[in-house]
Amino acid sequence: MIYKKSFNSLDLGKFIAAIFVVAIHAHPFDGVLEKVFIHAIAFIAVPFFFITSSFLFFRKAPNSEKMKHYMKRIMILYLFWGVYSIPLFYIYHTPPYGESITIRDFIHNFFFSSTYSGSWFLMASLESVLLIWLLSKKVNNFIILILAVLIYIYNSFVSDGIIANDNVFKKGLSFIKGDWMKAMLFISFGKIVADHEVFILTKIKTLSTFFFIVMLLLNFINVFYLQNYHQGILHLSSIAILPLTALSIFLFALCHETRANFPYRVFRRMSTMFYLSHFTFVAIVAYVLHNIIGIDAPLLRYGIVLALCFTLYFFMEKMKDVKGFTWLKYGF
Repeated sequence: MIYKKSFNSLDLGKFIAAIFVVAIHAHPFDGVLEKVFIHAIAFIAVPFFFITSSFLFFRKAPNSEKMKHYMKRIMILYLFWGVYSIPLFYIYHTPPYGESITIRDFIHNFFFSSTYSGSWFLMASLESVLLIWLLSKKVNNFIILILAVLIYIYNSFVSDGIIANDNVFKKGLSFIKGDWMKAMLFISFGKIVADHEVFILTKIKTLSTFFFIVMLLLNFINVFYLQNYHQGILHLSSIAILPLTALSIFLFALCHETRANFPYRVFRRMSTMFYLSHFTFVAIVAYVLHNIIGIDAPLLRYGIVLALCFTLYFFMEKMKDVKGFTWLKYGF
């Protein structure tokens, strides 16, 4: 049952999340401020993207045709930004700036990692959504959630560095990996919320606010304390705190619709474009500032990268209706 038709707060949230994703790679601050900002705020952005995308897909009770349409859209985005990223891909895989890549590695990275910066998010989304869509035909949401939690814990211990590389357990299971594992828990969150949309929007609005405040506080306490005293277990405590914080922010945005007069459709399109385009800008701006101008100004670098993202968006938006440039519409 579809309860709402527009989600302005989610569109705004995705735009803000895209700004934070740019910050993760542009590093706008130094020292402790950088660590706290990235771990306490910016790292929530990608999980928020996963949950939101999953919710918007599953709330429409997708059939096979809608699943095919979703997969087609993801692959079009993958191809569009893959072509855009060819220069950076060439540099990263050409000595002396990078290591060459075999066809085998390219195929492996396409399905389980990244072929170009940011591409892992698209493939992880596609694979996780498809897997949960197929599972939902056979099992209920509780089983899906349990499976997703186990996969998330496994990935956190085996793939994300909590267990040392020389650990026998990790060596034995290291062949079981893939970026889809990072996404599945958040995709399952989106599916469950979509299936209980009416109840959530009508019954737990106040509870969503309380959940949001508590998780934000726990997240900041976790990051501040562990960054200063127990850095070695930062990721361990974040196993639970990060996904629950992302879920709390999503639920808060879902239950509290903004009424401000903002261009939400523009925000929605910008969020996708910023996420997939900024990597090239980060590399270019960092090189120019460091090697040509001779300065390292983190906040300036971040500001220039954001300005370039905005410039590219408005260029694409203006040119997509011009004859010969209509293909630009596939980048949103």
